[in-house]
Order: sequence, then structure tokens, then C-alpha cells
Amino acid sequence: MQKRVSLSLCLSWLIILITGFILVIQWNSVDSMIGIHIHLLGEMDQLGSKYFLLVLFAVEIIINLLFTFHYDLQINHELKKIGIHSKWVHVLIQFILLLIMSIYIIAFCL
Repeated sequence: MQKRVSLSLCLSWLIILITGFILVIQWNSVDSMIGIHIHLLGEMDQLGSKYFLLVLFAVEIIINLLFTFHYDLQINHELKKIGIHSKWVHVLIQFILLLIMSIYIIAFCL
């Protein structure tokens, strides 16, 4: 179990490292204004500065730090009450958040 958690920890930081690398390499090719909100029909209805990608990247790092140091989510307490092992839920939530933010950042960089 400990090896699997360590593997997920390494993979999460690898995702962040790759995202940061792509962001740095492609920074000059990113448009100065990017879409920061896309509505249900898939059209951008709000624009913002490309520096929003840096803010989002910083949030991604902070979220991963919280998960790395085992920030206790409220959902873990609820899952323990009904007998579900919460470590996998913790890892699943971490990867979903990281992948969503990384895909968003990379989509504007490529």
C-alpha cells in the first residue's frame, strides 16, 4: 500500500513538472488574452491575461502540496463512517484536480 501511495505521489509531481516545463517553454507563444471561462456550449465567454495560467499553476502546486502532506478532507471523515477506505479517494481527487488544471494550462500553451 505504501509503495502505491509513493507512486501516486511521484506521478503527481511528475505531472506538475511536465506542465511547468511546457508552460515555460511555450510562454512566448501564448496569446496575451486567453479564455478563462467556457460555458456549456463550448464557447469562451470571459477573457483574461495569460498570467492567469501562472496563477492556476501556483494553485496546482499548492493543491498538490496539501495532498502531499495529507491534508484531511471532510469527505474522508464521511467515507470512514460508512467503511470506505479513504486513501484511494484522496488519491483519486488529487489526480482529477491535477489533470483538469494541467490539461487547461497545456491546452493554451500548445
